[in-house]
Amino acid sequence: MKKYKQYLLPVLVVVFFVLGLFVVSLSVKQRQTLRNKAANTSGIGSVSLVPLTATHNIGDLFPVTLKFNTGGASISSIALRLIYRFTGATPELDATSITADNALLSTGDWTFPVKTITKSNGMVTIDFSGVNTNTAGYSSTTDTNLATINFRVNSLPSINPVILSFDATQSKMITKQIFTGTPDPGTYGMNVHSDPGTSAYTTLESNWIEHGVEMRLYIYFRADTNNWWSYDLATYNGLPYPNSDWIDYAGTRFLTPLGQTYTNPNLNLQSTNGVVGGTVHFTNLNLRVTPNTNTPFPTSTPTPEVLNLHINLQGVNSISNNTPDTKTFTVTTGMPNTDSVVQYTVNLTQDQTGAYVGTIPDLGVNPGTTLVIFAKDATHLRKNISSGGASGQTIWPGTNYAQGLLLAGDFNNDNNINILDFGKFLSVYTSLSVSVTNGNRIYDANRDGVINIKDIALMLTNYLNLENPGD
Repeated sequence: MKKYKQYLLPVLVVVFFVLGLFVVSLSVKQRQTLRNKAANTSGIGSVSLVPLTATHNIGDLFPVTLKFNTGGASISSIALRLIYRFTGATPELDATSITADNALLSTGDWTFPVKTITKSNGMVTIDFSGVNTNTAGYSSTTDTNLATINFRVNSLPSINPVILSFDATQSKMITKQIFTGTPDPGTYGMNVHSDPGTSAYTTLESNWIEHGVEMRLYIYFRADTNNWWSYDLATYNGLPYPNSDWIDYAGTRFLTPLGQTYTNPNLNLQSTNGVVGGTVHFTNLNLRVTPNTNTPFPTSTPTPEVLNLHINLQGVNSISNNTPDTKTFTVTTGMPNTDSVVQYTVNLTQDQTGAYVGTIPDLGVNPGTTLVIFAKDATHLRKNISSGGASGQTIWPGTNYAQGLLLAGDFNNDNNINILDFGKFLSVYTSLSVSVTNGNRIYDANRDGVINIKDIALMLTNYLNLENPGD
């Protein structure tokens, strides 16, 4: 399982100059650069077009080579959009085709799902994306051929010169980081349980926190009177909220007689959806499905449904001054797709890793009830901490677990990060280092005892749009 981070590419401008009625000159105005911000890289990536200059007669066909350089960063995918304007019914300078580089294709690690050219409303749009499925990703430190764009000069452009530029919002590289299924220290570890689903399927669900990001691996099972199998598998994409989403690995697999174990010492699965793909690798996989003939619930005195909470606050990875902090959280539970909720106010205390832990002693619901569980404090966005996300999690007698990472920056406690929160922070961030007092303590987002650039950086990672609501 991989973690992906995306970086917007600044604008690259290419100018096609028409020098006369019969001659077209191509020149590259500037090179597009990308500074990688992944924690384990410090290189500068770039995308460029070659040649820098060229002269062609009207009617000529000519290629332009698209090159890329990851600056040493390991990437899983790249997506680019180039645009330029034209007048009339058809482009005077026509982009006829775009083809991926054969050397990359021959490795077997690259696929290029998007290679489209659209011409509409006076705009030519060239979209191109590539996905690398190697578990280590792809990295380079020199300019490498990525694709070739072929152009044809049809006529003298009315808009002269023709400006070819990258759409900065749609052009990005995504770095790759391996998720090993190893939970971060101090978390509850990997929570593995079975969800009964419906009469048609049962789900094996595993949840954990790795690299500070919530990860999930779900396997969906079916069975008949003779065999069991999986018809779908899904993982989280390794991105922090609000960019977390499912990657699907649909397909029938693991077909095995009931009561027998499926084994595979080395299994690789490729994702089946999305431009940004994923790979799941299992080592020494053993799966066994057995029909449940036990009575699911006790018939005597019911056992309370305890909920153990383990909540991480973004940027808080330790105890300040060796003194565990206690904070008040609001925990809300309710059945999926209903407006009826129960709200708990609980005081949670930090453990040695800085996470806030505590217990709701009895949820007071019937065993087997599915609940969606949310957690919030006064300065962080509300987070759905249910093991099944929007589908909730099934509550059983005994101990149940819920954990999640709350994002920083909701300083006015309205479950939304926007310009109001930014303004409140700037009202106290009056120097490079501001001492924490009782009056400004909420702005010390990482709980290190000082308000500085680290705190504003945490907030800015979540201030991506004008409005950034929580769950």
